Amino acid sequence: MFHRGRAITFLEMMNINRSTIKQQLNKSEFQSINKILIGELRALDMVINEFSKLFEIQEHEVLELSGKK
Repeated sequence: MFHRGRAITFLEMMNINRSTIKQQLNKSEFQSINKILIGELRALDMVINEFSKLFEIQEHEVLELSGKK
């Protein structure tokens, strides 16, 4: 059985991971692995997009769930 709430929560967690990686790109202590972080960010973007399409999740659904927490 498909639980939409769980899928949205998982997508929210992936977006948090994406934000963390973006923050690391701007910090000097992570410059030595900058190319790796960019690769991870691109891969995560791809997964987020595919996951959203597969489960037909709109961005506003994730924002609504975030607002309820």
